[in-house]
Amino acid sequence: MTTGYYPSLTGGQFIILQSLEPVGIPTKFKILPEYLKDLGYATHGLGKWHLGFCHPDYLPQNRGFDSWSGFWNGAGDHYMHHVAAIRGDNDTFDTIGFDYFKNEELDYSSLGKSTSQLIADHAQEILYKHVVKNTQENNYNTSNPFFMYAAFQDGHAPLQVEEEFTDLYPNEEDLIRKKYLGMVSRLDAAVGRIVDYLESITYTVTEDGQTRSMLEDTIIIFSSDNGGQSNLYLYEGGSNLPLRGSKESFVRRMIH
Repeated sequence: MTTGYYPSLTGGQFIILQSLEPVGIPTKFKILPEYLKDLGYATHGLGKWHLGFCHPDYLPQNRGFDSWSGFWNGAGDHYMHHVAAIRGDNDTFDTIGFDYFKNEELDYSSLGKSTSQLIADHAQEILYKHVVKNTQENNYNTSNPFFMYAAFQDGHAPLQVEEEFTDLYPNEEDLIRKKYLGMVSRLDAAVGRIVDYLESITYTVTEDGQTRSMLEDTIIIFSSDNGGQSNLYLYEGGSNLPLRGSKESFVRRMIH
């Protein structure tokens, strides 16, 4: 999505980036936030990066983002934010690393908070700063727009979620799927917080003098990176019905 190219044209057609693999999306490719910066947008990234961090040139802030808050790998513990790094004997991981950053600094204040909560919290911080920066006497300069990229981890494994969300599904007997559904609801709640905050921000547009909410002047695009993990390798509560297959189905066919 960030490059606009098929993965087969960027070197990403094989297995996903591993924790210590020294690769990433080649820097010869200009990605979405860089294009938007050229158009005058303030650009902010939240959540999952997973496009490489083997060299400073691959980091989010050097690829078009004014700010970044999130993790550099593909997934991790939703609360402690650690990720397996080095695989040892018997297919176990001997080393784990902490993976949650604000810009290029480790953000230990994230410990104990779910990734979705952190994304919603930091989205509100960014919106507040953006509005304050561009507001004088409640007048908003619409010539200084913003782009926010929020890549949530819910409902990616490991399945971890608070009971308040699994309690929404009292009739679900499949405990794995119940956790997965709870994580999707946690994602919905976080997105709802961001939408509500956008709606609560009102201002007078300098060009026409009308009072509007920021939600009215914001385009929200939802996208998913793959189907549910429903049956291959490890079941994680997903379902793709009425479609066939599972997450990694295409990769499996390529390998075999």
